[in-house]
Amino acid sequence: MFELNACNDASVGKCVNRAAWILRGERIVVMLAEGAGRKTDAAFAAEFAIKCAAEMVGQEKHPLSPGQWLNIVSEIDVPLSLEPAGETTFVVADIGAKRISGASVGDSKVFIVDTQMRDLTSNQQRKPLLGSGQAVTNAYEEDWSSGELLLCNAGLHKYAARDKLVTNATNMDARALIELARLPNGALFDDAVCVLLRRGKAATGHLPEGTIQHVRPA
Repeated sequence: MFELNACNDASVGKCVNRAAWILRGERIVVMLAEGAGRKTDAAFAAEFAIKCAAEMVGQEKHPLSPGQWLNIVSEIDVPLSLEPAGETTFVVADIGAKRISGASVGDSKVFIVDTQMRDLTSNQQRKPLLGSGQAVTNAYEEDWSSGELLLCNAGLHKYAARDKLVTNATNMDARALIELARLPNGALFDDAVCVLLRRGKAATGHLPEGTIQHVRPA
């Protein structure tokens, strides 16, 4: 069972970030992407990556292996590069009863948040991005039984103080985390998106079994 909260907000104009998740019994797959390039192209690239990955999630009730996610994400690169659109970061967390597996391209990250933030995607390479035709994908795997899981783009983890993210993550308020990235004038330096997740007694109430749920821009 999982509790989940998410928020997606734009700095100026249309938001180029996308996030989505799919529930499969005691397994949940969370995906997040930050498009790069012109606004329209960037948003398309982020949506393209999530759609392609979602089609490969499968019906399994247990997480895929890191190697499987490495292949899935890597195989999105060339088809996206052939589209007349932008590029994107991409990160996926495939969460089961005892472990997390996934892969990432670019600087969107996955953290386990307890008394500190543990970066599961620390070995990632910021560029080239997905859709460049030369993307470098890195996979990961980790046990997870306590604390919160945070998926976010650089618009959050680069501009919000880590100690404040740790303190506020326990409240499971994704909007409050986005507010931590605001500049003194109240604006966001960059589009910011995050998904907060933790194990709980009640499943995420608004997510039907087996369907993909998108985080719409605020």
